[in-house]
Amino acid sequence: MASMVQLKAIKHLLGAAFQRWRELKEWEGLELDAEVALFLLDK
Repeated sequence: MASMVQLKAIKHLLGAAFQRWRELKEWEGLELDAEVALFLLDK
């Protein structure tokens, strides 16, 4: 699991995309970032 420092660094680098990623993750009921990635690849 990523640390808070790592998450802040990722958020800074990704900007608005980070927020959309988290919203999609919650909306689809996904627990892992890998699940979000697979979800998007399958679309």
